[in-house]
Amino acid sequence: MSIWSFLKIFFQNESMIKIKNLTKKYFCNGSNKSLFSGFDLVIRKSEKVGLFAPNGTGKSTLLNILAGVDKDFAGTVSIEGKRISYMHQDTNATLAPWFTCENNILLVRKYHHLGIEKGKALLKRFVNEIEINFSLDQYPFMLSGGQRQIVALLRALIFEPDVLLLDEPFSALDIEKRAAFIEFLTKHFTNNLTVIMCSHRGDEVKSLLDRAVILEHQSETRITMDICRSKFHSKQEFEQIISKIRFKKNGHEI
Repeated sequence: MSIWSFLKIFFQNESMIKIKNLTKKYFCNGSNKSLFSGFDLVIRKSEKVGLFAPNGTGKSTLLNILAGVDKDFAGTVSIEGKRISYMHQDTNATLAPWFTCENNILLVRKYHHLGIEKGKALLKRFVNEIEINFSLDQYPFMLSGGQRQIVALLRALIFEPDVLLLDEPFSALDIEKRAAFIEFLTKHFTNNLTVIMCSHRGDEVKSLLDRAVILEHQSETRITMDICRSKFHSKQEFEQIISKIRFKKNGHEI
């Protein structure tokens, strides 16, 4: 995929999300197997939703479908909103190696004609808030995995999206930087922003969410629990439940 195709697909100028009767198959060991079959999910505008599941359950596939990267499925997927921003797990593939980090971040605004000067002002504010420990004049190949994640996350936010898709956004960050970024995102997750975030651990992202959707794959992927903050007496009670979500290779503990 070229960088221009990536900018067109991963950052879309087009927020309720509705998935109806989704069917997705994949080829394995000489035969087609079912990942999703008749899968339904509705996310209301401004919800901050965490998708929790073991590896191989289809979390990333679901985000790829929502972002328009994966079109090989049956069923209906609709998103209401003008701008969709997708932070993909693979920063090596989605950051252009011939651009500096700053240019990588701002390129999405240039591509969609959103105004570079406002983008630079936003980026300066973001950098001052999170105190990154590397120069944005560097190139992606000069950075650690965690630093590349920071660049990708800043790019996702600089687009000022209506819908933000995050695939394991903190997986390569150390504990200190992860905590700083979660505090940063807490301030920037506005009421108008709809967020879907894939994660394995509830304790890392509990303060960012108001809903947790837990997936399980047997013959196909299905929702086993749907936990909404609105059903609890307090945010603290909701976060206590979410913090207990732990996914291991073969299952989860709640």
